[in-house]
Amino acid sequence: MLKRILSIFSSMRLASVLLLCFAFSIGYATFIERDFGTASANALIYRAWWFEYLLVFLSICLFLNIFKYKLYRKEKIPTFTFHIAFIVIIIGAGITRFIGFEGMMQIYEGETENTFMSDNVYLQTVVKRVIL
Repeated sequence: MLKRILSIFSSMRLASVLLLCFAFSIGYATFIERDFGTASANALIYRAWWFEYLLVFLSICLFLNIFKYKLYRKEKIPTFTFHIAFIVIIIGAGITRFIGFEGMMQIYEGETENTFMSDNVYLQTVVKRVIL
């Protein structure tokens, strides 16, 4: 059973399908972001549960393929570097996703700044004008 699961996750066919799904997803997210804003792209693609699973499964496939095809050997260093780099990028994306935060910082020429305005909404108010 475990051997069958490992063979499925270490197959190049699954890795290719996951990579194509990843490329299509981030391409589609780019169009969503252009048309409807960053919040929409985050909600529909980047922060969706299926996108997280896609990245986890893709990382597992890449990691297992390193050992299946013995990419750690001297003559396969460029391919090994590609796989490791992709895994590091996905780990960085995960850290940013769960620990990082977004915001805006205005830095004027010749000045330094150590504060920024968060994108998260903490307080919303509605002001109604009452005419007497």
